[in-house]
Amino acid sequence: MQMSKHVDIRRLWRDIHRAPDGGKLGLLEVFGSDANADVMANFGIYPMEDLARHECLFLLGRPGAGKSTEVEQIASGLVRRFCDEWIVLIRCKEAGLDLDLEINRDSQWLGGRQQQKPIRLVLDGLDEGFLRDAAYFYQLRRTLKNLRSQHPNIRVLLTCRPAEWDTNIGTSIHELWHVGGKPAVFALEKLSRQDQQTLVNGWSGERGGGFSEWVRRNHFEEFAVWPRSLKWLTEQYKLGPRENLNFTKLCRLRIGRSFGEDKRLVEGGRAERIKAWSEAIMLLAAAIVFCGKKGITLDLPQPDCLSFYEIFRSSI
Repeated sequence: MQMSKHVDIRRLWRDIHRAPDGGKLGLLEVFGSDANADVMANFGIYPMEDLARHECLFLLGRPGAGKSTEVEQIASGLVRRFCDEWIVLIRCKEAGLDLDLEINRDSQWLGGRQQQKPIRLVLDGLDEGFLRDAAYFYQLRRTLKNLRSQHPNIRVLLTCRPAEWDTNIGTSIHELWHVGGKPAVFALEKLSRQDQQTLVNGWSGERGGGFSEWVRRNHFEEFAVWPRSLKWLTEQYKLGPRENLNFTKLCRLRIGRSFGEDKRLVEGGRAERIKAWSEAIMLLAAAIVFCGKKGITLDLPQPDCLSFYEIFRSSI
């Protein structure tokens, strides 16, 4: 998710052990945009800079939530308390399955070994590795264990989608740092209404409340609370008034656009095959009903059953 690094929005992270559920609107709506950081901390809610104290840190967020944007801000020196660290950013989607090789040939990593700041290794998108190789976690843990033994002061920050997150993985990696307690796992909160409007203003140039009213009237709030889908929703709004665009149609448009992207061609082809199989199954079911049969036999004739030979013979 690419966004301007200078957009002034306030993203919050929720300690999943203390606040398992962020609620429908996001906790910033509950506290208010000017809420005191100490007050929010009592409820397990923190801005990114307050998470720098964790040497082993896990950040969770759904696709398009803004995890990578937050990581980019850390790497760019825009998050104050991370500025005392040497940030090494490795994107798991772009890296190969051999993380040890990728890390040791990274120029930022090589430069970090020649300076005095503590190194913070950031692995963005662990789910990309988990989905490619079942053994990815074991390789990851072995790599981190070796790095920890060679560089005792190294710190890590790892991001992952909640759907692919496994608490056992977090615990296993957390134990390598010998810091006690539960793993430091935080989930990215939804955009506040104020931040939604800030982003929309930057993307569309709008300064009124027309977009917000359109979202509310058509019940598109679930699209508006995450940066990637908010940007797409803004693009739909800029196409002009579409009062007949309901939530279901909007979902179909979003899926259709995703299948049109190059990176989704495989998924699109799979969807087409599923559709074809679904239609074939329905035709077979209809043939059974109309012919008054109980089923289909694959080889030997059976009473009250259609054979594949009869089905294909009738279709020729």
